[in-house]
Amino acid sequence: MDCECLLVSEMLRSHMAAITERPCVAEGEIDTCGVLIDLARSWHERVAGTGVNELNALCRKIATSGRVDDRYCGNWRKHTGAQPLTVAGWLLLITVLLAHAGTSERGLALKCLNAAFRAIDVVRSDADKGAMAQVKAWAESTLRKLERAHEQEVVV
Repeated sequence: MDCECLLVSEMLRSHMAAITERPCVAEGEIDTCGVLIDLARSWHERVAGTGVNELNALCRKIATSGRVDDRYCGNWRKHTGAQPLTVAGWLLLITVLLAHAGTSERGLALKCLNAAFRAIDVVRSDADKGAMAQVKAWAESTLRKLERAHEQEVVV
């Protein structure tokens, strides 16, 4: 495992450990932090199927409302007892989006990266400044990598 992979793994582990409270959800409901933890555990693999659907749903929630809740009804519909994600949940969300932006196909990678930048703007004032500086630098680095990869594709 290279240095970058170790750093990503450590950031994900750190942000997963910060999730201390999760909602009780009924069968068929979605525990957002549970989804994020599953996505964090599989970040180094190319996502498919359910993982892609979950990433798309999270990106859509950020793009349309700038809000992500702790739980949803099936198909990511609003849950009446839902609460907004905590700052720890937002940091895990941003970290998951950035991890998948580095390993997904180009379209999904760009969607995850865009959602991560938007999420950084949403949570910026509430989160630890050091953690925010770290994820923002990671987002900017990921953007540069995607731009370089695109330039190489265009040249060829």
